[in-house]
Amino acid sequence: MQTVTIAGKTYPVLFDANVLAKIQERYGSVDSLGENLPKIQETIWILTQIINEGRRYREIVEGQPQEGDPMTEERLKMFLTGEKQRHGPGHYQRL
Repeated sequence: MQTVTIAGKTYPVLFDANVLAKIQERYGSVDSLGENLPKIQETIWILTQIINEGRRYREIVEGQPQEGDPMTEERLKMFLTGEKQRHGPGHYQRL
């Protein structure tokens, strides 16, 4: 499984059929994802979905309990803001 490290913590990420269903529900079509991805709020939403899906997969399929609460958009924005302050404005591109 792929992971992403944000604010020094590594999270599993999974883009699967559950995430696709949420995208379709939110945008009406998976085809609309590309036009919404450049919007920072939508990028945050999608990243939150794939982090939480990765956590659920690890718990349900792999039997690995995940520490802490599920990721929220608000928490993710705070973490990313902290990363930007620590590493400079171009850091988002390297995540």
